[in-house]
This record gives sequence, structure tokens and C-alpha cells, in this order.
Amino acid sequence: MAQSLCDSGPSPPINLSSPPSLSSATPPPQPTIELSSSADVTLVIGEEKQLVRASVPALRNASSVWAAMFSGRWAESDTSEIAFPDDDIEAMLLVLRIAHIRFNEIPKKEGLSFQLLLDVAFVCDKYDLVHMVRPFLDLHNWAQPYSYPNYEGEGYPAWLFIAWTFGYADSFDRLARDLALSAKIQLAVVTKEIEDTWVTEDGHDIVQATLPPEIFESILQVRQSALVAGLEALYTILDGALKATKCLAKTKDNKPIEAPECRAEILRTLLPQLRSKSLYPERVQATSYRSSVLYLQFMVETIKIGAHNSYYDGAYISHNSCAALLDFSSAIQKAVDQMPTPTLESHRRHMEEQAKK
Repeated sequence: MAQSLCDSGPSPPINLSSPPSLSSATPPPQPTIELSSSADVTLVIGEEKQLVRASVPALRNASSVWAAMFSGRWAESDTSEIAFPDDDIEAMLLVLRIAHIRFNEIPKKEGLSFQLLLDVAFVCDKYDLVHMVRPFLDLHNWAQPYSYPNYEGEGYPAWLFIAWTFGYADSFDRLARDLALSAKIQLAVVTKEIEDTWVTEDGHDIVQATLPPEIFESILQVRQSALVAGLEALYTILDGALKATKCLAKTKDNKPIEAPECRAEILRTLLPQLRSKSLYPERVQATSYRSSVLYLQFMVETIKIGAHNSYYDGAYISHNSCAALLDFSSAIQKAVDQMPTPTLESHRRHMEEQAKK
């Protein structure tokens, strides 16, 4: 994440009442686009009502959804136009040009913006076009520049939908896990009201991103379980320190030393740090924790425990090993390492099927 975790405290509300588009404004519709000399249907695409003359046989061959759409009642009717009001014009034109073998009119190498790639993924998922489009993703390297973690620009959480659609399981799993680690609650302005929303450590909105089914809920569940494990590890060590701390220091004759100052120094340096981080005396609950797992880890790993140093029988005695027993850093790292993946079995099966197309 680009933003320093040092800046991960309370943030000012972000404005989501009018989410910014990832792409520039949609250009006005062009004159009617002819995709085939034998065109026999007019497609009316998007809110701008872009007219596209297309071949029904080409559409049927490209998509099982379109094959069903242009059969039955439609085939028996006199309708010569069909509307696709909810679809992005540029994404639809790309897949339609592939379907009509007009490869000279499609973008070349790395020629897609992230938003267009996302729109193409949406169209491919909606109309069962992955088998037709995916070879061009690889041929023209349309997707690789945005494969997580290559791209962490505007809207990058939506890579989950792209990866889910086209079967990029490894990057899907990596991003899902990192979102579980970095997700935090932040105030946002939504339709003129200030509400809580979920964002990443670097401020990218997760709630408004186009995501596959069930992954958002799974990300939050995994985040919760990681917070529970991390906080439990933290307070287990703290409870041990409050009850008693073991002094490992020994004399030059290798005899143990009774040094109450050792425990006193540990608590003297530990407790103020926990107070400053709002982790003590009131104990943080995972259910009410607004910051991310990564931020909790950062807070815990920056705890520095002082060690008592003394002289005994004229010899310098170090108590560094006593302070090192309170290994908060390793405990929180273990909780993070053992965090399960948010990727569900249903996601894995779907991506396996998509990758075969």
C-alpha cells in the first residue's frame, strides 16, 4: 500500500455521493456502425443509444446467451432492433468486433484502460463471452498490466471481478487476502449523508467496487478473525506481564538474580505505550475496531520494551533477554500468517471453469 501506516488513524470523511468515473466522459454516439455486409439486426447500445448493425449468425456463434436471445419469439417476430441499454458502448463494440472477426479494429497491445477492462469483464460475464475474449487478453496483454499487485491505481479492488471472470485465480487470492488485511472503516459522504464505508489503507473504496458474489462478506469475516487472533495474542502477553515477568539475568557465576526492578522497568516502558496506542487499559474489541489488521500489526510491532540494567558484585548485568520474552511482534505476525484466505470454494471452482474456456 502506498500510504504510510503511520497515517492510518482517523481520516476526514471522503465524498462518495458522486463516485468519480475511472475513465473520461463517454463520447457522444457515432453514426451507425456497420459490422457486417450481411447485417440483419440493429443493436441499440447504452444510454446514448449507439446504433450498431450486426449479423445475427455471428452473435449466435459468439454467445450462448445471444443464441437464446435471437431464437424463439425474436426469430418469429418482425423486430429489427434490440436494445442493450445497460451496457457500456466501448466494451460492447470491442466484443462485437471480435465476434465479427474485425480484429484490425480492436485495441492493440496493452491498449485497454482499467475501466474498459472492467467493463469488458462485465459484458463477458453477462453474455458468456469469456471463451471468445480471453485469448485476446493474452495475445494483446490487455489484462497483465492490471493484474494485482502490478496495478494499485484508482478502483483496483475491482480487479477481483476481472480475475473472477477470466479465471486468474492466483492474483484473485492475493488481492482478496490483502484487502482483508488493509480494509478499514472510514466516514464517507454518501448521498449527502455521512456514513461509514469500507476503504483500503490507501483510501480506495471497497464497497462501491464491482465485486464477485460473496467475496466482500468473506473479506470482512477473515478480517474479523485476524483481528480476534491478533488482539488475543496481544492481551495474552500483556496479562502474563501484569501477573509476573520472568527474570533471566544471572550473575557471573551463572546464578539467578532476584531483581524486582527488572519487572518494574518492563511495565514502566510497556504500559504508557499501550495507553498511547489506545490499547490499554480499556481493551480493544475486534467487533468495534475501525482500523485495519495491518494498522494493528504496525501498532503492536512498534512497541519497544525497556530493559533494566544493573551491577551485581561489581559486574554489569543486562536484562535484555527478560524484555525479549514479551515478543509482541512475533505474536501478531503469527496471527497474520495464519489468517485464512477469503477466497471461497465457489470462487475457486468458478475460476477453474473460466480458465478452461
